Order: sequence, then structure tokens, then C-alpha cells
Amino acid sequence: MPATPADQTSQSTPASSTPMEADEHRKMAEVESRLWWYRALHRKILDTLLSLSLPESTPLLDAGCGTGGLLEVLSKAGFSNVSGFDISPTAAAICHERGFTIKTLGIQDIGRVYGANSFSAIISNDVLCYLTPQDIPGCLRNLHTLLRNEGYLLLNLPAYKAFSGIHDKSVGIVTRTSASVIRQQLTAAGFRIMELHHWPFLLAPIIFLTRLKQRIALRINQDCIIQSDIDLPSSVLNELLYTLTTAEQGLGSIRFFGSSIFVLACKK
Repeated sequence: MPATPADQTSQSTPASSTPMEADEHRKMAEVESRLWWYRALHRKILDTLLSLSLPESTPLLDAGCGTGGLLEVLSKAGFSNVSGFDISPTAAAICHERGFTIKTLGIQDIGRVYGANSFSAIISNDVLCYLTPQDIPGCLRNLHTLLRNEGYLLLNLPAYKAFSGIHDKSVGIVTRTSASVIRQQLTAAGFRIMELHHWPFLLAPIIFLTRLKQRIALRINQDCIIQSDIDLPSSVLNELLYTLTTAEQGLGSIRFFGSSIFVLACKK
């Protein structure tokens, strides 16, 4: 459940040039190819791109690529023209170790680095959550400019304050959103929404109770250990969670509740 959400609210976290600390990025790199959450998210992204029948040479951008897990998935799937950036020097260094050359860059600075109409698709997983609600609309307009006509934007976003907890505090999440808010923001930025749903739907009650317990713990003891949910469970549990999460793909619009929101939008 690595990134989590909230209704257009803002979580009060210390300002930082790097939303996630270096040790969190190292944790991510260690489990990214195995942890059920990342595997399910990366499969969701890959399946969506394949459904769009994009050529393997089409220019793609992973906006906030972290330690390169998705870059690796896309590369292995045959996409040969994938770029990436991340604000964290630690994440960039890990990407370089994995054979990917990325830029060290914040998503709000993309306009001065990439030209208009540069990409056929832009993917940004759990990155806009590090911006304030006031900064997100401008960022979406910048992403719109970078896309070619009829280009695609794929987003994963933490949803709902009810799913916030110690994890948010650990990784520095600032904003959790709702389906209605992100829909309005994307439409205002010039996008046509093709798909928008919550996930993981089946596991949402368990995630909610886990995060509720974390919030209670924070109220009782503000000095409690602050750590993310990026931990690898037992192999049996890990596979069960992955199976449950991927099995819900056929539920379509029924998925009205979950700790994240997945969006596919097209540049008008």
C-alpha cells in the first residue's frame, strides 16, 4: 500500500527537497520487483499501454520514476524509447546502477527541460501527492503541454484522508485526492478522461483498518516509530495479496473505493 490518499486535503509534513528519504528509496529498490503492490501497479500500467497499441519505439516518460522498477518493466516489454526523472539523487543513482540514465529533476521543473509535444504517453505514479492542492493544476497543464496531440497521461494517486497514516508521514505525502477533484482538475487542464477507478477495491477495508490503527497510534504517542509500508510480507501472503489485487481488474466501474486512484486520460 505504498502510497495513500485524501480528499483534496493537505497533510502537514515538513518541507523537503526530496519527498522520500534516501533509506526509503533503498528499501523500495530492494523490494520493488517482488512486493505485491508494485507488481500490481506496474502490471496495470503495462497492460494499459499495451491496450493502446502504442509502437515499441514511441517516446514515453516516467515522471517521478523512483528507483527504476517501472522503467525495467517497460524495457523488458520491448519499449525502447523510455525516459525518466526523479527529484531524489539517491533514486537517480540507483537507476544508474540498474542501467537507466535519468534526470535528477522535480516534476514542477519539467517545462524547462522537456519541449512541447515530446511524448506519446506520460506515466506518473504517486508523484502529484507531493505537491500542494494549489500546485497540482499547474503541473497537469505542464504535462498536457509535453504530450503530443492525442497523447496519454497515466496517473496513480493516493486517495482519501481516511487512508492516511504513519506511511504518509514517513514518505512525506502532502496531498490526498478524490475522484471528483482529480476529474475536475484534469478536465480543466485539457484532458479527456478515458478511465478512472479506485484500487485495490477488495483490500480497501483491510488497508483502511491498518491506517486507522496507525492514526490512533500517532495520537496516543507522537514519538512512535515512523516507517513506511514498503515491507515485503511472507511469500505466501505476498502472492495472495497480488492475486486478489489483479483479480479485481474485471470489476470496472464497481471499484468506487480504494486507497489509490488510477487514471488514464487523453490530451484533447
